[in-house]
Amino acid sequence: MLFQKRVDRAMKHSKEQAIKKQQNLHLQEEQPLVELMEKGDLPALIISALLVFFPIAMLIVIVMCVLGMLPAFL
Repeated sequence: MLFQKRVDRAMKHSKEQAIKKQQNLHLQEEQPLVELMEKGDLPALIISALLVFFPIAMLIVIVMCVLGMLPAFL
């Protein structure tokens, strides 16, 4: 091959990067989630979930109520 040394060097570099990435993933899996979270993260997650899901749930409840009352008007 014309550039065999460059190809070998690139393959070696790629293998080293894959090994480093695998080691970093292994180290991250060992840390519990509580250590990764900061002080106000849990309340922020709960509030954001309520802000996202509460309006959708209310819309569904309103639609169900309107559909339930619909036969009374017909």
